[in-house]
Amino acid sequence: MKVISMAMIAFALIYMLVSLLFKNKVSIYMKNKDLVVLKRNEYFSLQLKFAFLNSFLMIVFALFVDMFQIDDFYVVLYPLVFHTINYCLKVVARKKEYIM
Repeated sequence: MKVISMAMIAFALIYMLVSLLFKNKVSIYMKNKDLVVLKRNEYFSLQLKFAFLNSFLMIVFALFVDMFQIDDFYVVLYPLVFHTINYCLKVVARKKEYIM
């Protein structure tokens, strides 16, 4: 296994662990002056589900990179996956009226 793949998997597992430890707090990448959490329990539950989805997809992506010996250039897509999932969390939470 390539070092870059192991690092990507480690990051995903650490992210999952941090998400579990701080499951009742608004994530740093979601904090801004305009964010108001209306339904705290529902929002935190949704945030945790998205964190697990994010970690799972990042692990799958890392394994895909390792199994098919993809060049390191494509590892640039890794943060794109991470931030896309986080953006989707914001969109879904607004749609369900968990945040404003």
